[in-house]
Amino acid sequence: MSAIINASIQAALLSAFSNLLAQSLQAYKLNTSLSFDFTPAYQFALYALLSTPPNFIWQEWLEAAFPANVPAPVDGKVTGRKNGNTVRPTRMPKSNTLKKFLLDQLLGGPVNNALFLAAMAGFRGLPMEGVVQYVRAEFIPLSLASYKLWPFV
Repeated sequence: MSAIINASIQAALLSAFSNLLAQSLQAYKLNTSLSFDFTPAYQFALYALLSTPPNFIWQEWLEAAFPANVPAPVDGKVTGRKNGNTVRPTRMPKSNTLKKFLLDQLLGGPVNNALFLAAMAGFRGLPMEGVVQYVRAEFIPLSLASYKLWPFV
């Protein structure tokens, strides 16, 4: 199975589980009996199946454009052998890490938030005008909430 398909299936399962867990926590918080609504869990799983492949490709592009490990300058020395191959030292450029972080937080995050909101509104059957209004109303609150968590993950 390809890595992108594997990641998509895992994301769908985790998304459905996360939604059911959120429903459980909400029932506990409100001290009500637990009754699962599987529709949003299916919607979260479907969204994950649709959004994981482009996000996988985005992350691959970020890593290719700004690699975490680059060959370290050496004076012809090698550090040893691994599986019969010569191992050369590498270094992790902090500037590449910062570039990936900023691009992902300032471009990837907002695009994902807007698409998530649009998909959820669409899954609820809202017309296009309703989807646009929903995204406009919820984008800033969702983005602010995500910036409280995702930069640290």
